[in-house]
Amino acid sequence: MLKKAIDSWKHSRAISEVRSLLIGKALIAHENEGQWNLVSDGEVYVYTMFWRLVGSNHILVTSEDHQQQFGLPQPIDAAAKFNDALAMARVTGVDVSPVTGDLLISFPNYRLEVITCSMGYETWSIGRQDSYETLFVGANGGIL
Repeated sequence: MLKKAIDSWKHSRAISEVRSLLIGKALIAHENEGQWNLVSDGEVYVYTMFWRLVGSNHILVTSEDHQQQFGLPQPIDAAAKFNDALAMARVTGVDVSPVTGDLLISFPNYRLEVITCSMGYETWSIGRQDSYETLFVGANGGIL
């Protein structure tokens, strides 16, 4: 029971620190060979492979949509769709699921879901852009 209380406290403290890094910031998406950097004003980055940007009643775009044709004249540029949708938006909220480890970042009209897609591997991290120092890692069961 004490271990569960300590783990809950650590999770809450980590989320508070992540919120202080991201709330009020803009995010810009950059893709490089299936790896995504979601950069916050050049200070902080979120590194991931799997994400989806959700509007009020539908998925706007996902990392898996990148370069897919879907019968359209041009392949989807997921970074451009992400950046266009969030061009003037700032982060208003941040949460991490203590069960799945998904990182949930809120904007005024959208929610960015950075998805944990493995039971054993870490699938996202947050770090400092200037030093490339990893501050937090998301994994099955929460934040490390």
